[in-house]
Amino acid sequence: MSATTTPQARPARSFERHPDALGTTARLIFDNLQGMHGLGAHDSDLLSRAAAGLRFIRCAETYSIVEQRLFRLALVGLDETDSFLVEAAACYAADLIGVGDSRIWWQIAPRDERRALWFAATLRLADALCQGGTDAPEDVYAAWTDAILYLEFDGDCVGAAHLARARQRVAALEALTGRRVELASSAVRRGAA
Repeated sequence: MSATTTPQARPARSFERHPDALGTTARLIFDNLQGMHGLGAHDSDLLSRAAAGLRFIRCAETYSIVEQRLFRLALVGLDETDSFLVEAAACYAADLIGVGDSRIWWQIAPRDERRALWFAATLRLADALCQGGTDAPEDVYAAWTDAILYLEFDGDCVGAAHLARARQRVAALEALTGRRVELASSAVRRGAA
């Protein structure tokens, strides 16, 4: 009788444990704000592509011509309009460009600029929440009035430090919605984080 050996799993590195926390967090925020922005499932998928692009940019030291070309390869399968939206959102969320001051923004049709701004504002907030290798929240609760947009993140992964960092990144979302953004976390409320 021969013994069968089972390979042991190696411990995961931080970026492997949370490979898509940014994308998941961005989609949770975006999907829970669907009643506000009115964008659909295709746009939610594009946001996931933009999150992947932002992760790529965060891994690169600079966003050089080489990185731009590699990022473009990741956009294979998208039409030209969608690829510009994804690239602009990722670059804006990474603070590499501002609205209207880059060849990327110039190539976005005026009718699509609002979509790009929603992607970018959502990514900025999700990026701030996910810095430090945290998991994605289990869910996002969203509510709004004429003056306030309230987002609460459910789960133990969003602590007080995450919220403080995220509060510094809500200006784009506030400008886009015309509402003051208030952030909360179930973990902070329970005293778990």
